[in-house]
Amino acid sequence: MGEPMTRRQRQIADAAGPVFLGQGLTRTTMGDIATAAGVSRQGLYLASPNKEAVFAAAVLVLTEQQDIELAAGLPHRAELRTRLAFVCERWLVGVFDLQRSTPDARDMDDLAFPVVREVYQRFVDRVAALLGEACGDAVAPAMMVDLARILVFGIRGYSATAVDGPDMRRLTALQIDFVAGHVEATVAAHAAARAPRKLRA
Repeated sequence: MGEPMTRRQRQIADAAGPVFLGQGLTRTTMGDIATAAGVSRQGLYLASPNKEAVFAAAVLVLTEQQDIELAAGLPHRAELRTRLAFVCERWLVGVFDLQRSTPDARDMDDLAFPVVREVYQRFVDRVAALLGEACGDAVAPAMMVDLARILVFGIRGYSATAVDGPDMRRLTALQIDFVAGHVEATVAAHAAARAPRKLRA
């Protein structure tokens, strides 16, 4: 994730996140960010060389906040489907809802930006870890990453066709059922293959 942020850079990133969510990258100015952060324009440029650097820092800070919420909520959910539903609701469906209410927030989810691709990879890794906890050694790690990508980017793709929040949640549940069902069937087949065979009479 690069160099750690200074205290001033984090202050600016914290303040810039809501500005970018509300106005998008293009319409946000360094003046807007300086005002939101309570710093002078000169102070802003000393901390961050340009708007794109502030945008990247803001995306990372928002992702860190999301990670904290996910880490706090997961221990209260035991079953794979429930855990997947929780993280997908907080990350993917939440982004869909935000973009419906604030269209300029789309920049924060645009995979054309390297930082957005980076945080999506982090989320894919989190989902792959959840699948790994459910699979044990029944599924190879590379396959778990593929299943996580199918889940994450399948749900993300539904945002282009979902008509509203309930429709997005319905499609998300179907995608979770698809992936979780595959995992459960694979684990069951693996267990059956390893079970001692009964002697034939």
